[in-house]
Amino acid sequence: MGKRNNRYSMKLVVGVTMFALMLGMSGCGSNDVGEETADSADVSMETTAEVEDVIDPSSYELQKDAVPKVNELINTYFTVMKNADEAGYMSIVSGDEMTHDKLVKKGEFIEDYLNIACYTKPGMSEGEYVAFVYYEVKFRNIDTPAPSMIRLYICSNQDGTMYIYAGDVDAELSEYINIVSNDAELRQLENQTNQKLKDACASDDKLAALYQLLIDVVQPTESETTEAPEADSDELVFEERNEKVITTTALRVRSTPTTDTDDNILGKVEAGEELKRIGYNDSWSKIIYNGKEAYVSSEYVITN
Repeated sequence: MGKRNNRYSMKLVVGVTMFALMLGMSGCGSNDVGEETADSADVSMETTAEVEDVIDPSSYELQKDAVPKVNELINTYFTVMKNADEAGYMSIVSGDEMTHDKLVKKGEFIEDYLNIACYTKPGMSEGEYVAFVYYEVKFRNIDTPAPSMIRLYICSNQDGTMYIYAGDVDAELSEYINIVSNDAELRQLENQTNQKLKDACASDDKLAALYQLLIDVVQPTESETTEAPEADSDELVFEERNEKVITTTALRVRSTPTTDTDDNILGKVEAGEELKRIGYNDSWSKIIYNGKEAYVSSEYVITN
């Protein structure tokens, strides 16, 4: 199986929520003063053409079911997940340590995956895609499916077959994913999915009870309150947001986006608490807490 370059150092998790930055371009050198010859004019034209050929990834359109190989891969992914097929999983997912027991545990309550739809944007390199996958989980002994979404990074092998990359990434790829994920249509899709899930839980007491059970299982105790990964706060870039989010577990609230010290802990919010988010990146969400800017882990908040 093909592998992405091992220079990546930050984990790209299979099944995370959403992400922006501007594409940077280096400046072009100029000729010495007075050398305005035909040759220099040609160089100038070529440079302009090169710059015009650079596409801002934020302009990529979100396409639904546009890449048959991606659809085939995603359907295979859900099949091996449903069947707890360790060999099948390892054949299509790179960078993730998975065992049969883990797959069984992941699929303990799941009967099937329904109504799968793949939304894609181009990845960082040719043959790669950022996939946003809508699906509905049919739980055992529960009539109402649960709408859900995951984000996956898709790569290609040399023979043209595709696989899901779930290994380590660096800031460059993380920022690229942020760029292509900063999409109004995508955000609307997320909000619609969240609303569908709320409606499904409201219509089916069994589904609501299971959903709460799953939240309770992953919710840490107060002494184990979830944190965002450590990062250099001077290097963090936040996408501006103005939205409400809900916590999925108990979270510490910090005055600065770092876990290097406990002196910045302002307090704690409980699971299910609504917050106003004004900034976002993959690690931290900037929120308003007691009238001031503060930070919580992005991994454990969802849009309302």
